[in-house]
Amino acid sequence: MAVLAAAYVTMVATKAPAHHGAHQVAFVNFQVVMKNSEAGKALNAYATPRQQALQNAAQSKLDEFKQSQQDLEKHRSSLSPDEFNARSRALQQNIDYFNAEQQKRLAAINGVADTAMQRLQATLRDQIAAIAQENDVEAVLSTDQAFYAEPKLDLTSEAIRRLDQKLGQADLHLPEDN
Repeated sequence: MAVLAAAYVTMVATKAPAHHGAHQVAFVNFQVVMKNSEAGKALNAYATPRQQALQNAAQSKLDEFKQSQQDLEKHRSSLSPDEFNARSRALQQNIDYFNAEQQKRLAAINGVADTAMQRLQATLRDQIAAIAQENDVEAVLSTDQAFYAEPKLDLTSEAIRRLDQKLGQADLHLPEDN
C-alpha cells in the first residue's frame, strides 16, 4: 500500500507543471475596505440609517395596531359578531397594507444599496487585479481564508487607496433622500 502511494505521488509530481520560483499570494480584508473606503462609508451611511428609520417607524406603527387590536377586543362584548368581524377584518387589512408598503420601502432601500455594492465590488475587483498584476501576484485571497499571512502580503491599504481614487463616494449613485 505504501509503495502504491509513493508511486502515485511520484506520478502526480512528474505530471505537475514546472514553475519557476514560488507562487505569490496576497490578501485583502474586505471588511476593512468596506469600513475605511470612501465608497464603503458612503454605502453604509446611506443604507443603515434608512433601514433603522424604517424599522423604528414599523415598530411604532405595529404598536399602534396592537393597541387597536386590544381596544377592539375590549369592546367585543358590546359589538355584534358581524360588527366585530368587520372591524377585525378592516384592522387586519390595514396591517397587511402597512406591511406590504414597508416591504416595498425596504426593497427600494436594499435595491439601491445592492446596486451600489455591486458597483463597489466590481471596481474593487478591478483595482485588486491591477495591483496583483503590478506586483506579480498570482492570487489574491480574502484575509478570512488565511490563518497567518506576513503583513507585506496584505494589499488592503493599497486597495482602499485605489478604490477611493477610482470610485470615491459620488460614483455609487446613491440618492440623497429615499
